[in-house]
Amino acid sequence: MSDQEFNLHETLHTKEFVKFLKEYYGKSGYRHLKQIAGTEVVTREFFEIVIDTIREVILSGHKMRLNGFGIFQTKYRPEREFTNPLSGKQSIAPSHVGVLFTVSQRAKQVLNSEKRLLAALRTQYENKR
Repeated sequence: MSDQEFNLHETLHTKEFVKFLKEYYGKSGYRHLKQIAGTEVVTREFFEIVIDTIREVILSGHKMRLNGFGIFQTKYRPEREFTNPLSGKQSIAPSHVGVLFTVSQRAKQVLNSEKRLLAALRTQYENKR
């Protein structure tokens, strides 16, 4: 992780992520990754291939396990009744298929070992109280 300040819960959009990915691969010790990250255009194409592949795997009904990161899988959610808490009106939510992501134990361990991140989140939490 870099030494820059944390931007807690700031959304990193695709454009910024691709730039981050290019810089990260450019600094890595992997020769082939440095070649892939030659330009933002190449990095963007690589990123889109990975995302499209994940999408296709999930749409085919497979469960996708990325070791050290987590599991993506589809989940059927049946039709159900609910009450709008603001209006009190009864409504029906239609059945649908959603994507479920479960974080791996290893990813949880890595996150919880980041002392600076924990300190920043703790400070943010305490300031909201």
